[in-house]
Amino acid sequence: METLKPSLFEFQGFWASLCTINKALMKMSRHLRYSILILFSIPILATAKLTPSLDDVSIPMRDGKFLEADIYIPSNIDSAQVILIQTPYNKDLFEFGMPMGVGEQLNNYPYIWVIVDWRGFYGSKDAASANVVRGEDAYDVCDWIADQSWHKDRIATWGPSALGGVQYNLCAENHPNHSCAIPVVATGSQAYESYFYGGVLEEARLNQLDKLGYGLSPIVLANVYDNAIWTAAESNTDFADDIAIPTLQIGGWYDHNIDQMMSFYTRSRSNAAVDVRDEQWLLVGPWVHGGTGIASVGTSVQGELTYPSAAFKNNEMSLDFLAYYLLDSA
Repeated sequence: METLKPSLFEFQGFWASLCTINKALMKMSRHLRYSILILFSIPILATAKLTPSLDDVSIPMRDGKFLEADIYIPSNIDSAQVILIQTPYNKDLFEFGMPMGVGEQLNNYPYIWVIVDWRGFYGSKDAASANVVRGEDAYDVCDWIADQSWHKDRIATWGPSALGGVQYNLCAENHPNHSCAIPVVATGSQAYESYFYGGVLEEARLNQLDKLGYGLSPIVLANVYDNAIWTAAESNTDFADDIAIPTLQIGGWYDHNIDQMMSFYTRSRSNAAVDVRDEQWLLVGPWVHGGTGIASVGTSVQGELTYPSAAFKNNEMSLDFLAYYLLDSA
């Protein structure tokens, strides 16, 4: 069976030679699609409600291949600042609604949305490469956006988990139009502790990642001790020093990744470019990672516990953050 070789840990191609992803996993079950919608905090509707203004657009990459994107332009604007979302989970899912509480009400928000399938996934599957550099792909996407007549001059990025990590890859490339980022339940580094918390394998999480199509088990289970492989992985994915824009890093008390995220946030406050160190913002609420049930970042119900006063504070702060850095709103 034909396989793809995306760099799952995004180590500038370091990890790409260690594993493959079965193409059949591109066709997710209904349950997994539901889980991803929960992870993204996208409104779950009976049928898709949004139609892209520009559908299945081919964006050229520096190697001559193309990534596929959908562009959503509110009907009441001709040009605007852009929110870029890069996903390995199928851009078409955003037809169910935009994140951050926007849903299908695009005309109520002064932004254009660009949703891109990662190289090797879904609409961009034909661009698959053995040595993927996500940051370079993101940079090329930003170049393309900057050339469009409907784009003003700034690009924000948003996304949870893998969609958050890829934002740090873009930060490392320092694109001049990349103005701010909102990584959610994500960290800019991959380390032994990301999978073996306290030396104990987080088996349920690893199984879920396999179901989502990452195929990480062979790699992780072949390196059950903190060794040179993990040291190299962490060294090649710690992008705290590369941050030169404001970020709003959002996490959850109950997220498996919270310790690593807090450590990364601390490093970003110390190691980001001097002029933006005080613009590394942090929001942590009583939330899980998302993707395995009805609970997600922002929902008031978290398992058997309920936090009504924290409901969707992440959306409010994200929109305030975007208004400040994209629209110069005080």
